Amino acid sequence: MKKIILFIAILQLSFIQAQIKGDFDNNIKQLTQRIDSIVKQKNIELQQKIININQQEKEGKLTPEQALDVKKKLVETYADELDFTIYKETKSIEKYAKKGIIEHQVEINNKDFSFQVRVFTNKRKQTKEKRHRKRTSKNLTLSYGFNNVITNNNINSINSSVYNAGNSRFFELGCIWKSRILKENKNLFFRYGFAFAWHNFRLKGNKYHVVHGETTSIEDYPREVVKSRLRNIWFQIPMGIEINLPSYSKNYFKLGLGIYSKINLASTQRIIYKEDGDNHKFKKTGNYNVNPFNYGISMDIGRNSWGLYFKYDLISVFKNKPWKNISMGLKWEL
Repeated sequence: MKKIILFIAILQLSFIQAQIKGDFDNNIKQLTQRIDSIVKQKNIELQQKIININQQEKEGKLTPEQALDVKKKLVETYADELDFTIYKETKSIEKYAKKGIIEHQVEINNKDFSFQVRVFTNKRKQTKEKRHRKRTSKNLTLSYGFNNVITNNNINSINSSVYNAGNSRFFELGCIWKSRILKENKNLFFRYGFAFAWHNFRLKGNKYHVVHGETTSIEDYPREVVKSRLRNIWFQIPMGIEINLPSYSKNYFKLGLGIYSKINLASTQRIIYKEDGDNHKFKKTGNYNVNPFNYGISMDIGRNSWGLYFKYDLISVFKNKPWKNISMGLKWEL
């Protein structure tokens, strides 16, 4: 009978790449020492059990095939127990060693046993989870949707608006920071940032914007209008809170409530009209009596990185008209 030699090779947890300084290195070192101690203890226990099986084989209580089969099951059980033990240890300092992946490899043949524990880090997953662990995160935001005005805070007045509801649109691009209000609460955030917004008002019919001193009026254009649009470009500063609804899956729902202030950077009217059967363009930049400063309220509700977006200005778009801007669309956090 060939003697079964047990070779147990343990790759020590001595190299874990990390970008977080200070406490991280300390805790990983302690974790490594703790797991090393556990592995050594289990190694002694396994060797003693293998010796007992060899003794039973020598005494004829087990055939060589039975002994080998028992050893296979013993090593597999050992691997599972060690895997679970290491998992519990890494779980205990989850904020420092976030979900490292633990693998074991077992090779058994007629000559020897070998058992290997390998710990490595899924870098892509670690980077994502590292961002999630941070108290403050930064995201690029993109919003797009429909833009119009209402009168006297009456939402039904949008039906009588001079602007085309389907072709008056807005586009917004910005950067938002989200910071957990409570250090250990991952469901409540304070949001703040900045954004550039392009608000387009497209007139119905053969109309265009005309400035008369301090007054801006909507009048008939002397030629056939193909498209008449006023674009306002804003720089805005939003802030508010975000509530993430607890979920047992990776998907989560969120509700955002906030306020914003904004400054008008430019207003440009662009008209495409027909003359002698050809299209001609007219473009002019001016203030168009647009209020240079505005502020309002916002709300978004969605799932994961996207949501439905709503904004409402509390100051009129024009100085001489009671028209307040309302925007509705989709918002993405990239």
